[in-house]
Amino acid sequence: VEFTARPGSQEVVMEDAATQVQILKTESGTGAPLPGAGLQLADSEGNIIEEWISGDEPHRITGLHAGETYFLRETAAPEGFIQAQELSFVVEDSAGVQQIVMENVKAELEILVEKEGPEQTEAGARFSYQITALENASNTELEEFTVTDRLPAQGRLLEINTGVFSDPVTYDIFYRTDASEEWLPLAEGIDGALNRHISLDRIGIPEGQRITELCWRFGTVPAGFSIGEEAPEYWMETDADTESGTHLVNQIRAEGLWRGEGLWDEDETETEVTRDPEPEPCPEPETCPEPEPCPEPETCPEPETCPEPEPCPEPETCPEPETCPEPETCPEPETCPETESCPEPQASRAVPTGDGAGPGLWAAAAGLSLGALAVCRIIKKKQEGDHE
Repeated sequence: VEFTARPGSQEVVMEDAATQVQILKTESGTGAPLPGAGLQLADSEGNIIEEWISGDEPHRITGLHAGETYFLRETAAPEGFIQAQELSFVVEDSAGVQQIVMENVKAELEILVEKEGPEQTEAGARFSYQITALENASNTELEEFTVTDRLPAQGRLLEINTGVFSDPVTYDIFYRTDASEEWLPLAEGIDGALNRHISLDRIGIPEGQRITELCWRFGTVPAGFSIGEEAPEYWMETDADTESGTHLVNQIRAEGLWRGEGLWDEDETETEVTRDPEPEPCPEPETCPEPEPCPEPETCPEPETCPEPEPCPEPETCPEPETCPEPETCPEPETCPETESCPEPQASRAVPTGDGAGPGLWAAAAGLSLGALAVCRIIKKKQEGDHE
């Protein structure tokens, strides 16, 4: 303060000018004023100093304490702009106007999702799908980030590898079947940094039902959220009776909310089912002519009845053998008459004795004796023969 000294008492008054802070809301990149933002100024103790809605002209605040820290917050961003982060500033000890600028970035909202599958597969074969892209490509976080995957009706889900993600998230997977519209938990509280394997055989899905949809619920995800080094993948098996030429259609949709407004992206894959060519049908076998009926076998004539054999004549009764007559009792052999005593030889016919007897005489005597013996033998034999 400049003043001129005069004789006598003189009063000099120095007044401190009030601080002046000018707050301007602008669009990032262009610097153009951005009306419609809800703003709030608070001191270091959290007391609200002033609230207002930004317009085309800067908002001026007078009388803030120099040297103190104040906090500028955006309570509502203008339509189409990302809410700005809170900023702090220290009031300058100056008579000039201190300008504070808070910028808003225009929201660029985008979600990307892509899925790949084989172009062809055989009926009854196993094949896999892979989610090759899943990203919050926005420059702001999204709420209720969800992926819904509709599986083809002609296949059965077997296994899932959840993959890993770029940012720390915890998410849940739900499913529903062809028997109900209700979402049921498949796996909950999955760490996004871990690739988890899930076998559908262990889930206990009722027999005869199959999973038709999967829903991955991530909640709020930051800008740039995406798949990490390992992509989600799952395996299916086509129905064995699927006709050749059938197209298995898989639809996937990723969606999220920003300020209650939804955005999404979709992708679709088709896989054609093939079958081994059917073998040519065998020609119909020629119809064999009906065999001629066999002639009726000739009836054999009844065998002639053999005449009854004539009865054998009774064997002639052999005549009783004639009783042999009792053998005649052989007559007792006649007792030979006592031999008459030979008459004493006459002296004239005496047999000489001694050396003087001649041979002829001895011979005659011997012949008589032998003849008598022979007669006796003949008689005996005759008796024996009669006995026989």
